[in-house]
Amino acid sequence: MRASIRIIDRKSAKTVWLNSESYRLPLKDVVISYFGGPYVRTTASVVNLIRLLDMKDDEIKYAIDELAKEVGFEHAETLREDISGE
Repeated sequence: MRASIRIIDRKSAKTVWLNSESYRLPLKDVVISYFGGPYVRTTASVVNLIRLLDMKDDEIKYAIDELAKEVGFEHAETLREDISGE
């Protein structure tokens, strides 16, 4: 999940703070496979797709909600650090 926040000064219409955050929540362990030559391919996308298809709607909604909360927390923490000068 990726999100961006922009705080704009209403009088000048200038951006006073801009931040972009992303967060990943893996469904399970990643499985790596090697196919020919020096190329490395992962089966993670296929495995995750199968797991997603197996999830109920409520489980998918819960996972998306948890990701959104984590991204929101990261935005708030970055803003706090910027304001406090840490």
